[in-house]
Amino acid sequence: MYEDRRAQLMGDLHMRFVAWGILGLLCLAGSAGAQEDATVKAFVRYAQANDRFRDVVAAAGRGLEAANSELERRGQPKLYCQPDHMAITPDQYVSFLANYTERNPQAGTMQAAFYSLVLLYAMVDVLPCK
Repeated sequence: MYEDRRAQLMGDLHMRFVAWGILGLLCLAGSAGAQEDATVKAFVRYAQANDRFRDVVAAAGRGLEAANSELERRGQPKLYCQPDHMAITPDQYVSFLANYTERNPQAGTMQAAFYSLVLLYAMVDVLPCK
């Protein structure tokens, strides 16, 4: 019963993650206008200025946290190593993403649809496993 409930919660979490991502990309497509604005760097700018975009980045971060927890449960190496006492805020996720794209400009030029992948790269960079 516990496993069924857990699977349902993980499925719900995944669907919310996907829904927020789609919503964010639709908003980006509607407000970005020009194709060159549909980059991760532009997405970061929107997330810094708009709570909805910030929440989309945070949802991707929470999805990465869930994936990390599942990997740990399975005894597999984690994607990144967040200290147990550290709770990451939505603004911190955006900051990690912004700082990573500043240090790695090629990541900022990727299509906005890949913002969650760049966030993963940022998390691995900021919170590496030793």
